[in-house]
Amino acid sequence: MLVEFVGALSTGHDKPAATLAPGVRFPYDVQCAAGWPRTHTIHVPIKGSSVTDISAGGHLKLPRAFYARPTLDVARDLIGKTLYRQTQDGVTAGVIVETEAYVAAIDPAAHGYRGKTPRNAVMFGPPGRAYVYFTYGMHYCLNVVTEDDGIAAAVLLRALEPTVGLPLMRARRGERIADRDLARGPGRLCAAMALTVADNGLDLQGDALWLTETPGFLADASVVVTPRIGITQAADWPWRFVLAGSRWVSGRTVSPVAADADGPKIRE
Repeated sequence: MLVEFVGALSTGHDKPAATLAPGVRFPYDVQCAAGWPRTHTIHVPIKGSSVTDISAGGHLKLPRAFYARPTLDVARDLIGKTLYRQTQDGVTAGVIVETEAYVAAIDPAAHGYRGKTPRNAVMFGPPGRAYVYFTYGMHYCLNVVTEDDGIAAAVLLRALEPTVGLPLMRARRGERIADRDLARGPGRLCAAMALTVADNGLDLQGDALWLTETPGFLADASVVVTPRIGITQAADWPWRFVLAGSRWVSGRTVSPVAADADGPKIRE
């Protein structure tokens, strides 16, 4: 359901969670979580970088227009894309197998829900940038900024299947770390890719951090949707996207389940 809001968005609280620029069309019903099944499988193709360039593929960077879309769509479509990281030590990369969506205007678990601060400013746009923050006094987390400029929204990258530079990842994470555990979880992902708050705001069109299509990845691969994990606010919202059957995801491997007929319809 595409709902048009002008001004403040109400989320059932006494005060609005956020304010949108006049005329902005916000593609989420404020009751988006109500009635959704907790776990279901999406059976529509994953969209690629062809949103702007039908020839895009291989190792071409995903265009900025890929990120300037509804966050749930981007979170789903990031499954199967490859994240690349270039440092002085070399190149590392991995296929994204798990993401979570966060939209501050209606989402109490999102940074920016209570307004813009120096810490979360990057989340407010423009899209196609890295939002990296420090959490729990020990971990860094990588998000990609989504939506139109001025809307605080991002997708957390939760897990990768490492494909390039595994020895370098292991040197960063520990020589005894199993391949499966190199980038399984947002903190491990950032450690394996040498990402810190110094990288906050990086343009994903640059040469330090970027995303591409993954040659050979099936566009019709099953993507399972579950509630987000590791949070206390809006913890029942099914905004976590997982590549079905991947052993590289955080937590247990998630098997495909039958989609509920009344589940959310994510538009192409």
